[in-house]
Amino acid sequence: MKNTLNILLFIAIVIGFASCSKDDEEAKNPKDTAELIGKWARIDGTGGADTSIVDGPHLDTIKVIEFLDAAKVKVSRGECCNFGTKRDKNQEAAYEYYSVNNSELGGTADRIKFDKCNRGMPVVVHGNTLRLGYGTQSGAFEEYRKVTPADTTGTPEIPTEPTDPGNTEG
Repeated sequence: MKNTLNILLFIAIVIGFASCSKDDEEAKNPKDTAELIGKWARIDGTGGADTSIVDGPHLDTIKVIEFLDAAKVKVSRGECCNFGTKRDKNQEAAYEYYSVNNSELGGTADRIKFDKCNRGMPVVVHGNTLRLGYGTQSGAFEEYRKVTPADTTGTPEIPTEPTDPGNTEG
C-alpha cells in the first residue's frame, strides 16, 4: 500500500513538472538590437510619428530609455517594468530582444524582456516610434520617440571686428 502511494506521488510530481515546463515557455527567435540602440523619450500621445525630439535639458523631467550595445539598458526617471515617470528612480538592466510564434492565430510578435521583469513584454518599433506593452491589458503601453543628438558639430561663428561707417581715413 505504501509502495503504491509512493508511485502515485512520484507520477503526480512528474506530471506537474512536465505540464508547466514546455507549455509556459515561449519559442524565442533572437532579433537584431540595432533598431533599438539609442535614446528614447516617453511621449504622451502628442505629436505625429514624424515628430523629432532633440537631446537637451528639456528631457530632464520625462522618462528616457537608452538602449546600449551589449544588450544593456538605462532607464532615467522610471523603471523597466512599470508605467510612468518617477523622477527619483533610475535603473539599469540587461535585456533580451526576440520574436515569438506561439499564437493560435499564427504570425509573430516581437517582445523584449528586461532581467528585472518576470516576463517579456510586447514591443513595436516603427521608424522613430517605440511602443512597450505592460501586462495583458489592452491599451496598456507606453510610447517613446527616438531622441536625435543635439548638433554640436558646427563651429561657432567668430564675429568680425566692427567697422565705423563714419571713419573715412584709411
